[in-house]
Amino acid sequence: MIRLPILLVFAVSLLTGSCGEGIGEDIAEGIVKGLYAELYREFSEEGDLLDDDKLTANEVRCSDPLFTRTEPLPAGTHPETFTTPGNSYWECPESNERYHADGRLSGNFTSNYQEILDFWNICEVGTRPPNVEGNWVVTEDAFFCGRFDLLPGIVICTDTETGENGIVIQYGEVIDSFYDDDEETCVFREE
Repeated sequence: MIRLPILLVFAVSLLTGSCGEGIGEDIAEGIVKGLYAELYREFSEEGDLLDDDKLTANEVRCSDPLFTRTEPLPAGTHPETFTTPGNSYWECPESNERYHADGRLSGNFTSNYQEILDFWNICEVGTRPPNVEGNWVVTEDAFFCGRFDLLPGIVICTDTETGENGIVIQYGEVIDSFYDDDEETCVFREE
C-alpha cells in the first residue's frame, strides 16, 4: 500500500462534508450537492454569490468557463513511476485510477459517485460518471497536476512529496491553495 498524490482521491475527499444524506430528496427539488457542485460554487464566475448550503440546477450555467474552456496544464513530464502500464490501475478508497504514459488519465468512481452524476446531468460536460477522463503531468517543482473533463476550466495540483499541499489553477494563475492531510491509501493492482 502506498500514499500517492492521486487526483481522484483528492477530488473525492476535498469536500467530504458535502457528501451524503438526503440526495435523492434534494434532486427531486432540483438541488445538487457533492464535490463537483462545491467546486462549481467555488470557482464559477458567480463564485461566492451562490448559496453555501445548496446549489440548484438553475444556478448552474452550462456556458460558464469552468465547462467551456480548457485550462492548460503547467509544463511537465509523465514520469514512468506514475504511469500504470497495460490494464494496471491504482485502487483507492473512492476510485480506480489509470495514469497513461501519454498524459491521459482515466478512472471510475467506486463509491459516492451518484452526486457527481447528478451534477453531470445538468450540463453533461465530459465523460458520464462513474467514469472520468482527463490529463496529468508532473511539474519540475514536483507537483502532480490534473485536469478532469467534468470541469476542464481548472487544474488541480498536489505535492508529490507529501500529497498534502495543493493548488488550484485557473486562467494560468494559482487561485487557491489547500492542505489535505486525509490519509488516503491506494494500492497498485496489476492485471
